[in-house]
Amino acid sequence: MAIDDVYNLGSDALGNEFEIIIPPFPGVIDLTSTVLRTTKFELPGLGVSTYTVDYKTQKFTKPTGKNNTPNEFTFDFRIDKYWKVYEGLENWLNIILNQDTGGMALDGIAGTASSIRIPIDAIPVDHNGDTTKKGWTFTGCFISNLTGASFDQSVGEALTATATIQFVKRLART
Repeated sequence: MAIDDVYNLGSDALGNEFEIIIPPFPGVIDLTSTVLRTTKFELPGLGVSTYTVDYKTQKFTKPTGKNNTPNEFTFDFRIDKYWKVYEGLENWLNIILNQDTGGMALDGIAGTASSIRIPIDAIPVDHNGDTTKKGWTFTGCFISNLTGASFDQSVGEALTATATIQFVKRLART
């Protein structure tokens, strides 16, 4: 393959260009969708469990019918000056498990939607902010962990935190 052929294949997907869009969630400060200033996002892979079938001297692999796709993802985000996104995520986590009383929120009642779960979209974009792939929707999401921040007067860099999100399904956006 000549270098011209490689050039004609087009640009590569870059690891620093994506958006995470979170609709209003329990405890949010801003009632519009939150587009995070995300600095790192780990897209979970897809998988199916397998088992081996042996027959005399040969063997082959079959799917078990069990989805082994991980059901969590993490993302790092920049903390804004007034901590609005951080505080919203902190409130959401506190609704799920009240840090003061230890009380837990119900994760839905038969026939009703959960009061702690929402869908979250992850969308690859280019440097102009144009969508390069429809992306993914994670259904039934709730926050399960939010890291603290590290203050260091000598550094002078933006503060970041990491959120861990649990989800039910990873689906291609349509």
